[in-house]
Amino acid sequence: MARKDAPPKVKDASALESVAPKRVRVEDLYLDPKNPRLAEDGFGIEDQGQILKVLWKERAVNEIVNSIATSGYWPQEVLFAAKEEGKLVVVEGNRRLSAVKLLLSRDLQKEVGATGVPNIEKSRRDSLLHLPVIEYTRKQLWEYVGFKHVNGPQDWDSGLHPPDWTKYVRVVGRIIPMGEKGSCHEATAKVQPRVQTSSC
Repeated sequence: MARKDAPPKVKDASALESVAPKRVRVEDLYLDPKNPRLAEDGFGIEDQGQILKVLWKERAVNEIVNSIATSGYWPQEVLFAAKEEGKLVVVEGNRRLSAVKLLLSRDLQKEVGATGVPNIEKSRRDSLLHLPVIEYTRKQLWEYVGFKHVNGPQDWDSGLHPPDWTKYVRVVGRIIPMGEKGSCHEATAKVQPRVQTSSC
């Protein structure tokens, strides 16, 4: 039986941005242990503190923290998430989610060793309690992420850049098994026709 709150079907992953986002509580959003820059570390969904620590130390989350503290969270910067094991996991937008979580929680700042996080006024804090989210399956979102970052001008939110495309394809191959519709090779063909071979 399909979930009552299941996301609507979209034939073309590149059309995901046309879907209206919903506002979701930050505390209900999870960082993605299958992020291409984290997948080889072997994190699980329960390792949220460790994931946040890595993103803070290695992915320049402090820059986003300062930007949001100064200018607020831009509503057009939608997070893309997939419901997995009953949890809403952010597939695209982990650094932004990390920044917001740190701005909202002194305890998290201490846990991950995040220093220099500015205090924010109550109105700014209240505005960060819910973030815009579009929900789809991981298969659809991987296809979208590849389309967005390989064919478009936007930098990889995960820190993954075109020279690391082979690694991206390897990770997708582990997450989306070969032989399934929407598999690694199918997604690769749709978002990066210039890739001649895949190391799935």
